[in-house]
Amino acid sequence: MNAWFLMIHSNLKKSKGQTISIVMLMFLASIMLHLFLILSMDYKQNFIRYHEALNAEHVTLAIKKTKQELEPFLVETLEKDARTDQYEIDDVKVASGSFAYNGGEIKADFVCLEKEEAKKRLIGTVEIIEDSNYTSGVYLPLIYGMDNQISVGSDIKITLNNKEVTYKVCGFINSIMAGSHNCGVTMILFTEDLYGQLEEQGLADKGTFVSVRLTDKNEGESFQTMLNERISSQFPSTLMQGGFYEQVELARYTSQTMCSAIMIVASGIILFVTLVVIFSNITNYIQEEMKHLGVLKAMGYKSNQIIGMLLLQFLSISGVTTLLGIGSSYVLFPFINTMLIAQTGIPYHVHFLFLPFIITMVTIGGTVTITVLLSASRIKKITPIMALRQGTKTHSFQKNHLPLERTNLPLSIALSLKTALLEKKQTIILSITMMILTLVVVFTSVMVENVIIDIEVFINLIMGESADSIIVVKEENEQELLQGIREDERVKSYYLYHMLDVSHVGGTKLVTIVSDDFSNLKNQDMCIKGRFPKYENEVAIGIKYANDKGLHLGDEITISVSGKEQTYLISGLTQFASALGKDCLMTRSGYQRLEHLTTITYYIQLQDEVDIDTFHTDMQNKLSTHLIDVINGKATYQGMLSAYITFVTMIVVGLIVLSTFIVSFVLYLLVRVMLNKKKREYGIMKAFGVTTKQLILQTAISFLPIQILATGVGVVISCCIVNPLFSFMLSEIGIVICHFAIPVGMIIIVSICMIAVSFVLVCMLSRKIKKISPKELLMGE
Repeated sequence: MNAWFLMIHSNLKKSKGQTISIVMLMFLASIMLHLFLILSMDYKQNFIRYHEALNAEHVTLAIKKTKQELEPFLVETLEKDARTDQYEIDDVKVASGSFAYNGGEIKADFVCLEKEEAKKRLIGTVEIIEDSNYTSGVYLPLIYGMDNQISVGSDIKITLNNKEVTYKVCGFINSIMAGSHNCGVTMILFTEDLYGQLEEQGLADKGTFVSVRLTDKNEGESFQTMLNERISSQFPSTLMQGGFYEQVELARYTSQTMCSAIMIVASGIILFVTLVVIFSNITNYIQEEMKHLGVLKAMGYKSNQIIGMLLLQFLSISGVTTLLGIGSSYVLFPFINTMLIAQTGIPYHVHFLFLPFIITMVTIGGTVTITVLLSASRIKKITPIMALRQGTKTHSFQKNHLPLERTNLPLSIALSLKTALLEKKQTIILSITMMILTLVVVFTSVMVENVIIDIEVFINLIMGESADSIIVVKEENEQELLQGIREDERVKSYYLYHMLDVSHVGGTKLVTIVSDDFSNLKNQDMCIKGRFPKYENEVAIGIKYANDKGLHLGDEITISVSGKEQTYLISGLTQFASALGKDCLMTRSGYQRLEHLTTITYYIQLQDEVDIDTFHTDMQNKLSTHLIDVINGKATYQGMLSAYITFVTMIVVGLIVLSTFIVSFVLYLLVRVMLNKKKREYGIMKAFGVTTKQLILQTAISFLPIQILATGVGVVISCCIVNPLFSFMLSEIGIVICHFAIPVGMIIIVSICMIAVSFVLVCMLSRKIKKISPKELLMGE
């Protein structure tokens, strides 16, 4: 064993640079793998832990009707359903509202409770995350405390039922099923003095908040659909909003799902490159130490003993490095956690996790073991005689594709190309690395183009349709609104775009969009198969929901509202993420087969440079008594999507840094190996008068053909698979088919820059050629 350690020490001493590169690559791989395991195995479990700890609901429903009117009916309905385990019915205040958030505006349906009463709730307990000594103000969900502009003690302007009021922020709360604008309803707590003023000042209406725990949480969707239908039948035109367990969990952990997918892909790429490098390292070690291996075998060492020594060497490196990587992942995780809480709104406390630790150690250790055994198996074929003859092959009979005596190329370039053609291992490693990195280039370029540069694409994918101004009025005031819009020269276009809920008989609740003419929509890509509905007996439904239910174009589907049912023909399939794939589009006449619209929503596109808030002020002056709500679309989308944009920006930066590290370490290893193999050749060329600069250039050029070819092939392949890759990552939130624009120009420029940077790196790494001296080589002989 002592001899093994001496040989390992000798190997490490001879290849310090290569060992450092392998250590760094393995270090990055272990960090990414461990972070992925934390996110996938424990982070989402945090939702379950908090859900149970706070005895949270499986179904929530905020109803714009008093408890006295609804309670007898609700109690009877809930008691008769065998799925009901526990329930609570509370008197609350409900209001549509908004406030500034993350450089934009949050628009939500608020459930308002008095602070002390909320703390007494047995179902859906509210946890005070951050409190203060302020006695008059509001408590907001934790997610809004992630905005640097909103903190305890600061003032916040909240618009409730179109009336703006300023409150002091007293603290932040954690409500599992109502703690975010992604939950269907958003809970705000008021101190006693302010809660009493809500109805008096016309800021909120009397309402009822129903909280239900089920015997089986997976029944949440069907139970909520049943409850909606029963209430709609008994109390027509009653406004309701709510959520169920699976919907809220998915909506609050969208960024976690995306981050997990990126982490596992990144860790897989880095680990694969690391294993390729280890394989190359061992095969080069066998070639360079052939005589030494022959001596060891002549002394009585068996092949398995030598292989065991190499296995111990790399397992020791991987073990120590993986431990450091796991430790570093816990240092990095708080930063990732902060970024994710900005979207989940649920606190997560970092703690040691045994299972991810074991899986990371076993995965990296196991893959390294397999790689070492495969690459070192050649040692078994080596005999002392072969070793003395410099290996199993003393001559190369490869075809000479570039005879120097017949080429018209300059000698340096000819030698560079000849090296590129002969070094097969170098070619394979470099090709794999460059092709993987081109996928990263294409992936990040697509995200930059479609999320950061042209945010409209991302808004359409998430929201479905966007508008500068959104105005809601009662149905009887529609004509006054239309007259005001038509007379305003600032309006570019306008169209009915009203959202409400319907039920699919035999299915679940669907978010329905009603319009007079879907050809007026700005986002015509919302319908990805078939066409938008034109006639009253047609609907278009979300493609994810259609796939889940086995529905196809031309099938019939039965829709119900308030107990009334009608059959519709599926004319198209749609996709956008705000409804998590459970959406439905129908014409106004189609909806009126079931129910009459009581409120009307119009989306308005304004001329360029028109101030939206000024436009709203003017419209309120004209129609002050008729407007139910006015929404600044741009500000709302910015507020709702800002967390995603920040998240994507950090991913892009992280992937660029990661790619730079990978290409640097791989090139370092390849150049180091090449210089060791060609030391004698370079020495002879120097003796003939070739300068160091010429040799450096020759070395750098030898990498170029493979880099250019691999990058070109990688770009073509990556452009073909990037949209399916995004579709896979976003499939859970309803995006089945991605059609992101691929910025070819940006990809080509970035790829050229990557090749240029690689060329410069090789030139810098090849400067060790200066130390090669013909005199020293002759003395060594």
